[in-house]
Amino acid sequence: VEPMSKEENNYNSFYDYLTKNEYLFDKETIENYLLSLKVKPFAILTGNSGTGKTKLSQLFAQYLENNFLKRQS
Repeated sequence: VEPMSKEENNYNSFYDYLTKNEYLFDKETIENYLLSLKVKPFAILTGNSGTGKTKLSQLFAQYLENNFLKRQS
């Protein structure tokens, strides 16, 4: 997943980031994912192949990286 440029990183929330980049995840799924990470530093995702488990984690890492870079500038 390629990091976005600083100009493209104007998002208020992870859900906002996902929807503006045309990734469709149920809002409840995102809330549960973030809550799980808040409680423990890792989450074990289960489900059928191809449902977006890995992609969700990749996108969250990208979102965090972009926010970190934004704060550094």
